[in-house]
Amino acid sequence: MLDSWTWFLNLLINDLGDPVAYGYEFITDKQKGLEAAMDEVIPGVPRRCCARHISVNFTKNWRGLELKNLFWACAKATTPKQFDDAME
Repeated sequence: MLDSWTWFLNLLINDLGDPVAYGYEFITDKQKGLEAAMDEVIPGVPRRCCARHISVNFTKNWRGLELKNLFWACAKATTPKQFDDAME
């Protein structure tokens, strides 16, 4: 699986250009082999996890609409103040 991700990331970088120079960040779902390939091909480039995938894993352990809504309020915050307010 690592070889497939390495191949894909190399093609992506060839098309989009240097992710550091352009300030790209990557959002992933932590697919098997992807993290290792990113370490190899684009080390040090900022990464984020997909909120939908975090939410699915979160709700496996903590059920309830209230917690789900609180999670999404934090995830959708676009400023530090909105995030802090959602965390209260």
